[in-house]
Amino acid sequence: MKKTLLSLQSVLSRCCLLLALLAVSVSAVAQQETLNFTYFQLTEEESDDYQQLGLGDNSVVNEVYSVAIFVPAELAGKKIEEVSFVVNSPSNVTDLKVWASTKLPSSASAATLFCQDVTASADVKERISTQIEGDHVVPTKGCYVGYSLKVTSIALSTGKNPVIVDQGPGCAGGCFIKTSTLITDWTDLALDLDLNTSIAVTLTGENFNSNAAKFQSTSFSEKVALKGTNTSATVSIFNNGYQPISSFSYVLENLATSETFAEKTINLSGTSVIKPYVGDYVQLPIPANTAGFHNYRFKLTKVNGVANEMTKDVTLTGNVLCLNKSEKRTVLEEEFTGTWCGWCPMGIVGMNRCMEQYPDDWIGIAIHDGDYITSNDFKPLVNKVSGFPSCFVDRAADIYPLYVAQYMPQFLQNPSEAALRVNAYWNETQDSIIVISETTFNVDRDDAPYGVAYVLVGDDINSGTAGKQNNYLSGQSYSDADLQEWANKPSRVTMNYDHVGIAALSIMEGVEGSIQAPIVAGRTQKHTALFDITDGFRSTRGVEMIQDVDRLSVVAILINRNNGRVVNAAKTTIAEYVAGIENLQGEDTQILEHYTIDGKRTNGFVKGLNILKLSNGKVVKVLK
Repeated sequence: MKKTLLSLQSVLSRCCLLLALLAVSVSAVAQQETLNFTYFQLTEEESDDYQQLGLGDNSVVNEVYSVAIFVPAELAGKKIEEVSFVVNSPSNVTDLKVWASTKLPSSASAATLFCQDVTASADVKERISTQIEGDHVVPTKGCYVGYSLKVTSIALSTGKNPVIVDQGPGCAGGCFIKTSTLITDWTDLALDLDLNTSIAVTLTGENFNSNAAKFQSTSFSEKVALKGTNTSATVSIFNNGYQPISSFSYVLENLATSETFAEKTINLSGTSVIKPYVGDYVQLPIPANTAGFHNYRFKLTKVNGVANEMTKDVTLTGNVLCLNKSEKRTVLEEEFTGTWCGWCPMGIVGMNRCMEQYPDDWIGIAIHDGDYITSNDFKPLVNKVSGFPSCFVDRAADIYPLYVAQYMPQFLQNPSEAALRVNAYWNETQDSIIVISETTFNVDRDDAPYGVAYVLVGDDINSGTAGKQNNYLSGQSYSDADLQEWANKPSRVTMNYDHVGIAALSIMEGVEGSIQAPIVAGRTQKHTALFDITDGFRSTRGVEMIQDVDRLSVVAILINRNNGRVVNAAKTTIAEYVAGIENLQGEDTQILEHYTIDGKRTNGFVKGLNILKLSNGKVVKVLK
């Protein structure tokens, strides 16, 4: 199977984390009074499909890693027979120990239940197993089981990234980590980064659940659907029994109307069967028959055709916004790149294709990190990235940026509940940019879980003599002409950069108060924001990012805070100052139409003279 190594800017302490693919499974004997089974184990057929986690280039020799999982209270009283885990390369580490503790310990020796040395002889990625000495059982409230190691060599990536993990679905309690110098506090990566460790715990005991399932969260992300279609909620179900789940049943209730739907059964087969004590994603269909805002609740009722033995965490609620129609969507691509990233020319090619093929339907923002044109305004978004290059499309898809153009027809079909327009103007002294967004929803909502974020974007940005683009495509051979163009370039390319994110206002959730409740269908909400550029904008390494005011533009992003997705996006160039332009932000004045001097209607500002028709009856001429 394919082995991957993904870089990730850490949300922990600016460490570079490298993530991995592990699937957890369990081996169980036939039903009997006393069971012996393994909790959280990498299966044999998946053991070659992994990813790696570590401090990467921030690694130092003698760094101590501690990794743990939580064994839940449902397994209290079961004896801990064996602990095993996978190390990237045992020859790079020493002081291997396994331990168990009622709380996450400051070090392996501080574990409250046991701490035991581990012998590892194989210099391969094989499971290292250790029989636990003495009688140690899972306490009433559960316990943490983990391992610790000290890195002795960072000459290779295996030493820089010694931990083997799995990327999703993250199980609650499935991945805790700390290190001795850079991640000094225990940090839970399981749900935030969708990770599980490779730790497995073999237990023996009696009175286990047999057919039991629970939801791993209490709610699902808000969904948007067109009336007359079906949508679905992606949820994670955890098998809390020793029998594999080949089917489960649920009842759906519309809490807004008190309508209860007939019980439905989902049958699983092959690799979709949920193994014992493992979580996995499933799709639960939801009808969208009536326009409006609906609140739904799922309840797990049966597992493998019999009553669900779980009574806790068996319900899941979430909202569905059903639309009579969809507004025209402009797709937003947020691409993550850096001059240091040798594969990032792939992203440049992908962005250029989208710009050429979908000039009116696509907006791209190139978010640099770790180079000379990095802006900290985007750091909260970068912290969600799995690797470079990569991109978010409307923050709903995380894909390789080379392929965005080929999926654009699908992205454009996603329904949107609001139209968005944006205009931007220089102030009189040209040291501030006034931005006015106009948002019009097509549904009523009593609440307003939305915000408008703003991004200042620049083209033709020079990152300085140290900002040459690394190019791993150099010297390769591609049938794709666009890639071959890069293959013909040197390994370091002198260039200027387009679509660069220079600055942002509230990039994650939008500006507080930019959308007000209640939302009334057909009523436009206006919001004004300001980019103060009195002192310019400098990158994290001191490069002035505003290099040509004629190559600047502003992007407005409407974000649904309930699911983090982009509802719509709009982009505009920056118009020259017009006396009284600040008054355009008044509730009774809107820009209705844009025209060129020869009377041609446009979607926004163009170079030259623009004729603006305002909602107050006035006509304004703006030279750009």
